[in-house]
Formats: sequence, C-alpha cells, structure tokens
Amino acid sequence: MKTGTAMQDALNQYLSRLRAAFPTFVTFGNGSADLDREERSYKVELVELFQNEIAPSLKALPKDEGALAQTGADVIGLFTRKLSHGSPQNLVGFRYTGPLQKLTASDRARFASLTADLLYGDDPLVARVDRFVPGLRALLADSAPATGWSAMSRSVTSLLLMVCDQRQHVIIKTREFNRALKAFGHEPMPNRALTGEDYLSVQSWLFDLRDAMAAARLGPRDLIDVQTLIWVGDANYSQGDTNRQYWVLGAYWDGVDMTQTFVTEGRWENGFEDQYEEDVKQVRVGDRVAIKNSYTRKLNLPFDGHGCYVSCMDIKAVGTVTNNPQDGHNLTVEWDADFEPVTIYWYTYRAAIVRIQDQTPIPWIFNGVSQPLDEPEAYYRKKAQEENQAPGELGPAPLATVDSVMTAINTDTPVNRIYYGPPGCGKTYWLQKLMAEYRDAQGARYRFVTFHPSMSYEEFVEGLRPISDETTKELRYEVKPGIFREICELAEKDPGQRYALFIDEINRANIAKVLGELITLIEPDKRIRADDGQRGIRLTLPYSRLSFGVPDNLDLYATMNSADRSIALLDTALRRRFQFEEIGPDPDPDLMSTDVEGIDLTALLRTLNERIELLADRDHRVGHAYFMGVATLADLDRVFAKHLLPLLVEYFHDDWGQVALVLINRTLGRSEFVISEELDPGQLFGKGWEAYATRRSEVLRRHQLVSEFTPAMYLGLLV
Repeated sequence: MKTGTAMQDALNQYLSRLRAAFPTFVTFGNGSADLDREERSYKVELVELFQNEIAPSLKALPKDEGALAQTGADVIGLFTRKLSHGSPQNLVGFRYTGPLQKLTASDRARFASLTADLLYGDDPLVARVDRFVPGLRALLADSAPATGWSAMSRSVTSLLLMVCDQRQHVIIKTREFNRALKAFGHEPMPNRALTGEDYLSVQSWLFDLRDAMAAARLGPRDLIDVQTLIWVGDANYSQGDTNRQYWVLGAYWDGVDMTQTFVTEGRWENGFEDQYEEDVKQVRVGDRVAIKNSYTRKLNLPFDGHGCYVSCMDIKAVGTVTNNPQDGHNLTVEWDADFEPVTIYWYTYRAAIVRIQDQTPIPWIFNGVSQPLDEPEAYYRKKAQEENQAPGELGPAPLATVDSVMTAINTDTPVNRIYYGPPGCGKTYWLQKLMAEYRDAQGARYRFVTFHPSMSYEEFVEGLRPISDETTKELRYEVKPGIFREICELAEKDPGQRYALFIDEINRANIAKVLGELITLIEPDKRIRADDGQRGIRLTLPYSRLSFGVPDNLDLYATMNSADRSIALLDTALRRRFQFEEIGPDPDPDLMSTDVEGIDLTALLRTLNERIELLADRDHRVGHAYFMGVATLADLDRVFAKHLLPLLVEYFHDDWGQVALVLINRTLGRSEFVISEELDPGQLFGKGWEAYATRRSEVLRRHQLVSEFTPAMYLGLLV
C-alpha cells in the first residue's frame, strides 16, 4: 500500500473519477443518493435477503438430506433471484452461476455444507477458504469453466462472504481490483484459484483503503462503499464518459481466428483490403475495443429461447486503443490481461468493425456486468408466438410439391429458393429433378456445387490461382473465375434462356465469407437486365476489377439440412433474400412399403417423428429415405442398427432417457431397444470409492443399444 502523498494521489484519482460520474457526491451518505441507487442499494438488498431467509438454515444445518439440498438450492437461487429493481444481481454472471444451477440434489446438499463451513466454521478464515474453493471445484467437476475458474473462485467465494457480513467482506471483481491494487502500490492477485492467503491479503488491503477513505472524511459505511470507489473510480467505468467511444471488432481472416495473435502483439488489424478504412480512421486513442464473434444458437442457452435461433456474440478480448496511424487498417491496443470471455445475447454486431451507438450493452461487454436475460427471453417468446401464428422463413410451412417446384422455372422473376428439412427427405433428389428443366440439346444451363466449411469467396466468386510457366518454370498468380461468376457470365450472354445454380448444403459454409458484398446483388430488384441497361446494380470485383452484376435470368436453388444448420451460420441477410420451402418426411405408400412382415412402415415413421418432434424439434425428424427399399425384416433390422438408433443417440447427445422415450413400448412402459444396467460401484472401484465419486450418480449406470430385433419390438412402438 502506498503511504503519504503517493497514497493520497491514488485516492484522489479514484475519487475524481467517481465525482465525474456522480457530480452530487460529497461523502458516502451525503449527496450519494444517485450513487447508492446505482451501485449500493441492490447489494444491501441481497445481503438482507440472505440474512433473513437463508442464513438461519446455514447456521443450523438440517440433518435431513432433502432439507439440506433445499438449503443449497436457496443459496444458489440467490444468484438469480430478481431484486426490487427488476433484475437479479449482476455481480456474478451466468458463466459462473450456471454450473451451480446444474448440481444434483445430493450435490446441492454438499454445497450447503461447504457454504456453511465457509461462513460460520470454527477455523480461521484462511483454512475455511482453502477448504471451500477446492471443495467447490470438485463438486462442479467437468462443468466448471475451463478458462475462468480462477475468476469464478474469487467471485463466488467473496460474494458469499459479503452477504454474510458486508463490514468484513465484499465481492471481488478481478479486473477492477487488480488495477486498483496496482494503483495503490499493492501486488495484484496471483493468476490462480483463490487461496486463503490470497483472500486475506486482499481483505487487509481493503481495510487499509477503508481507513484511508475514513481519514479523508469520505465516511465509508462498510466494504460495499470501498468496492464502490474501486468500481466507479476505475478508469474504464463507462457512466459519465462522454468522449470515449466503444467498438466491436472482428478477428477472422479467411476462417482463421487472429484473436490470440492480436492480443499477443498488442494490436488489431483490418483484414479487408478496401473496406472499413473510414471506420478504422474514426477510432480515437483512449477508445475501448472488443474482439467479438457473432453466430446463432438454438440449444444450451442460459434462458428459454422458445425454440428460436438466438443471436449470440462471444467477447474474446477487450482493450484500450493507444495509437491509430490513420491508415485505415492498423490500431495499437493495450489488451486487458485479466479479461474473462463472456457471451452477449440479442445485442450482436456482425460487421468487421462497428461503433456501439446504443449504450445498453457497454457494461456487459467492457465492465464485467452480467447481462439481464429477461428482456431477450421476452423478445424470443414473442417471436415464437408470431411465427406460430404465421409461418416464418424457417418455420413449419406446407410441404413443397414437385409441381410447385417446377412452376417457378418459366417465370420472368428470378428464383431464390432454399429447400430445407431433416436428413433423408430427398432434398438433393429434388435438385436433380429440377436440373432436367435447365438442359436442352445444346447442353446443361446450370452448375452444381456443394458447400463445405472451408468454402471461400476466392473459390466461389473469383480469386488468385497459382500458374506454373512451362518454359521458365516460374510460379505466377492469375485471377480465375469461380463457379458463381462463370454461371453469371454465361447467363448474361444468353438472356433468352434461363440458367440455374444449384447449391447443396448451403448452411455448411460461412455465407458472409463466401458471398461477400455480392449478397446484395442476388436480390430480384438488384438484378441486371439485358433489355434495360439502367436497371440493376453492378460492383467492381476485388481481384479482376471487372464490373459485375447478377443477371435476372439466373435462378438460385439450394438445400439445407435443418438438423445440421447449427454448424454454420445462416446470415440474416441471406434469410431475407431467399424463399424457404420445407421438405419433410413423407410416409407415402408409393415411396415405401406399408407392410413388412406385419409392420406398417408408414405408421412406424409417423410414430417416431411425432415423438422426436415433441422431445426435440421438427428439424430432427427422420426422413422417409431411410425406409425406402426396405422389403424384409432383415432390411428393417439393418436400418435400425446402422442408421436410426445411432442417429437418435447423436440427436439427443447421449441422453439415454430421451432415446429410450422415443423407442418406448406403449404397453410395457419401457424401451426394448435400450438396455440400462446398474453397476455396483463398490465392486467396480473397490473400497473407499465414495471419497472420489464427485461426479453425478448417472456415471454408475451403463446404457447400450440392442443389436438384435424382433417383430414384436417394432409392433410395440405402434400398439
């Protein structure tokens, strides 16, 4: 800790920043109403809730296992319980509280015992912290954050201590505390999980700072006021900072994540040759920047997305700009060394560089404040309701028919259409049927391509290709057109005919990377016409420098495996520019047998899909192609053993209860396709196994699929 003038200088710096953010502040309790409302009131409310409702049970732990588990659940519930301001606490985010909420009943009981020992144990605080942190880590097992355990150990431990006694303890926020520790001449916290000695060192420093604040007649009431000075007085506190700008930046170059390179080298670079230069030039020294990655997700969300694809943005690094050479490409950045990655929902940005105009997400991105999730949940609830009332772009819609597919070919309006559905429904087969309509005596007027994760703009539109000179043997590079430019040029030269590009598995590629700026040109009203030179939009291609447009006699067709669409992003812009038609399972007697040794395959397919749709969603149903060609019981056994049963295990991510429910025998009330075997842990591990069994009890059950089937097993699904 600094002494004398140096100590006073550090305190004055923090105090001046606090007063800049809250001009009415005089001392804590005098002119601090606005500050208290923003930074103190909800913490005090959290303390009071704990003291009144939870502390009595922890002080006298119930002996009943169920009551003990409920006490643990009450402690965990404190992290997500809504307070009077309408949101839960924002001191410990979901990334750290989420694993606690997944604990089983027996684990919650153990967590209650650990918490009671930490807060009210007889041993010195150092020993209690040294028991709690490793105990919590063992309890969480694989669900503990891989890269954030150190910060989680500090946050969870210190918050529990704070609600027990805010006079002696307060929440530790790693980044802000480390900056304050350095500013006041104290060693920063070691980069490791919290130990008792580490906590005692920080607590001693907090007491010294509290005494310095009292000597300066600031009137700190408890350590919450000390933490408020550390938090609001931090140089990166956003409130009241009218000059600083906030930016989010991309770091993917042709599919390569450059984040670690930029952080290690203390810089960021615009990877586009002729885009975003003006935006980069607008970044000022002192601005805060964050490296992000935006995508969509439907599963494993920290709130109920109501079946919608939720927009997500991973924040992978944050820092402060220290130099901008004004070349439109390079920034020098001091990246925060102690930043812990976080995911933001709903508020997301996709461009390579975006200035954040809406102040709402700034604390979540830059200040370690947890994002309240009630607002995005309400948004996606409303969106799901609207889509259920009127089919959306990817929502359930009437199945396409061959006739409806073919009628669009003879229209004057260009077709942009994606056929989507679960695997095995014949989407690629339909494309092959359509190809015949674009073929005549002169040959094929179409091109076919399958997208893949490494697909690039250079491969699809145009790019440099190495050419070896046969005479000199020297290597040079030439601009070569990709399949999209080729088919566009063919269609433009032959305006009297319709051409087509067929894209299989369109969702497996990064659409923004593959199409680039050309996403605009595929819209029907942006297409160029041979008979109207003023209509349409042309752009200059980056490699060849040619003027390029998409002719209106080119039709675009694509397929999308809806069960796989999470593996690659479907850009919102693409969704808007394409029509979507669902091709689902079709239990048509003309396509598959209705009787295989007494088993109705059409009824079997319908039953499986009804169950899958209820337990998962429409996107993971089973396609009728799996049953096409099944003529004997041996054929059906092969399909189940080699295709359907492994597919169900994959769909439900090894959740054997769900797999068994899809395959349950209606009469028996259990599945004959899944065998579950209880293992004797004592026999398996030997004496003393309980001391090491920190994972869930499910690991003591073994599940496997049967390999032999009988007609009665199939019929049991239908009875």
